[in-house]
Amino acid sequence: MAAPFLPLILWFTIRLSCSVHGAPEWFQNISTSLFNLSGDIMLGGLFPLNQLSSNLSEWTDPDSVTCESLNQYGLGLAIVMKYAVDEINANQTLLPGIKLGYKIYDTCKQSAIIVKPTLSFLTAKANQVLSVECNYTNYETSISAVIGPQSSEMVSVIGKLFGFFLMPQISYGATSDRFSDNISYPSFFRTVPSDIRQVQAMTNLLSSLNWTWVAVVGSDEEYGQQGVQQFSKYAEASSICVAYQGLIPVYSDPLPTVATIINNIQLNNVGVVILFSIVDPAVVFFKEVIRRNVTGVWIASTSWAIHNRLTSLPNMQSVGTIIGFIDKTQPLDLLTAYTQELFIKMSEERKTVPPPAAVSENPTNPCPQCWNLSLANISLVTDPAVQHTAFSVYAATYAAAQALHNLLGCNSTACMWGSDTKIYPWKLLGTLRNTSVDIVGTHLVFDSSGNPNTGYNLIQWIWKNSGVNFSIVGSYDDQLFVNMSLFKWQTKNREILYVTEFTEKAASHMHLLRGPGRWLVVLVCCAVQSGLCGWFVVEGPSLSQYVQDMQIDFVRSFLTCPVLPLMGLALMQGFNTAMALVSFMCTFMAPRPLHQYNLSRDITFSSLIYCVLWVTFIPIYISLNDKNRATVYISFVLISNLGLVVAYYFPKCYSLLKEPDLNKPEHFCTFLEGVPPTPAEDEPQPQSQSDQ
Repeated sequence: MAAPFLPLILWFTIRLSCSVHGAPEWFQNISTSLFNLSGDIMLGGLFPLNQLSSNLSEWTDPDSVTCESLNQYGLGLAIVMKYAVDEINANQTLLPGIKLGYKIYDTCKQSAIIVKPTLSFLTAKANQVLSVECNYTNYETSISAVIGPQSSEMVSVIGKLFGFFLMPQISYGATSDRFSDNISYPSFFRTVPSDIRQVQAMTNLLSSLNWTWVAVVGSDEEYGQQGVQQFSKYAEASSICVAYQGLIPVYSDPLPTVATIINNIQLNNVGVVILFSIVDPAVVFFKEVIRRNVTGVWIASTSWAIHNRLTSLPNMQSVGTIIGFIDKTQPLDLLTAYTQELFIKMSEERKTVPPPAAVSENPTNPCPQCWNLSLANISLVTDPAVQHTAFSVYAATYAAAQALHNLLGCNSTACMWGSDTKIYPWKLLGTLRNTSVDIVGTHLVFDSSGNPNTGYNLIQWIWKNSGVNFSIVGSYDDQLFVNMSLFKWQTKNREILYVTEFTEKAASHMHLLRGPGRWLVVLVCCAVQSGLCGWFVVEGPSLSQYVQDMQIDFVRSFLTCPVLPLMGLALMQGFNTAMALVSFMCTFMAPRPLHQYNLSRDITFSSLIYCVLWVTFIPIYISLNDKNRATVYISFVLISNLGLVVAYYFPKCYSLLKEPDLNKPEHFCTFLEGVPPTPAEDEPQPQSQSDQ
């Protein structure tokens, strides 16, 4: 009998709770429109409100891509932007006398979807038409600034288009360092740190824990590709061996590739894995890890470090120790109370307002089912991942509002605003570059590349009966701080099996073989060879002394050059052959880079030819008389040098002449810029013992 009164009791409890905690009065005046609010100045919002529900392989026309599966995480972030705009309008200290509005659209994390709202943002404010102009200096767009999108992949699609119009774009989640390029992305800003700082933090963490034998896996899109490539570069400089690297497909079936990646991780005996991935590929990856009962240490990037789709996976606690980096943020104390009030108002509105007409793929209403939101859906904003990312969305919105405040010369009571005031995006962009804002106790400043002055917290997943807790065990700003006493290792002990194949002493000196150290080795080898040559010349007889001591008992004969002492000849050629043998062994065991020029192959064959020739020289030289030895010696010198040159340069020349399409820097990145990410689906599948 009490069941019908439960909603009423819950509503009364929430109301009482809000009044006890002193909810602001402006909560009573908030709009129930989630995605569209008219205003004097409009902001655009790009959020992943839905997930892809169609097959991209069947994409036949521009409208055939459908996104109908609700993404609760993206919806929660959209509510945060609405909260920030409503708060700015209510307080009237930042933009007094001006109403800030918004248009929020779905990105679906798909380029086919995000382009449409992008074009609508760029339409002229006067007639809502995107026209071709010779001069866009006096072109006022309908949207003054854009908040979002979240992913680096989506920014790579639309960022240059916004850059052409110099439309301010403030992302709350795109972390790829590529967007720090002011030439390619002149209007891009973000409220999260660039991945280059995250990579530095990761390599510092590995070095501090002496973990020097690792694998790095990423998602096969902008975020993962850049993360894997940058990590490999910084790992090399930090004497960290990347035993394996691979990419998980995003737009095709990832399961076969994930199986290959895990096989290679096990094959290389790796106990520490860095996963630089967006959420969906990370979920697929850990499902397979759990299925195979693979354990180890997993280092999480900010994209999935606290996402509920990972924490809610069954048996996730069995994979071992998970350490991750998350952005330093501040809690928004009123967000939950605001959302409760919003949902209460929406519930009350449903009693008097009929449901909206169901229109398929309506961009102005990307979430038709949101009409039914109620207090039962409060987890949309109480989810830890949303609570953590909320500050980034909130800060992006306030940064845009603060830039408008500065541009319009506002004070606490009025702005220089009239009916004929125009806000050109390029003017707002110039103001935003020099804008700083104090938000929830944080002083936010953008550098010349649009990056914020924020850092990271280092967390560890601690499993308890009630679920997972995220324990902060360190932080990174300009330097890494780690409190080792706070770690709780889910592996058998702190030592990671197969972390490194070197002793601790050897690993500590690995940096000597990198950078200037390699040139020192070359100079030492040249000095040794020069010393042997000098000793050979000094110890051997001069030509005049050799001729003087010669007993002439012939009328005509071949006059040979002296090759004495034989020990000097043996040392010189033996040293060269030893270096060639070392080069052969090192390059022969090097893995072949896929889709890249194989430089190690050239060195392998060059050194092999040299070794074979001079090993063959020994019995031939000994068996000959003095008359023929000089001829054979000079012949072997010429042939061995010619073999080195041909074996090293001929494959390159052949590739350039016969395959000119490969004559580009990307094909030679193996020795120009470091090994790039390897598509795991193209690698040979390791065979298990059962398969053999």
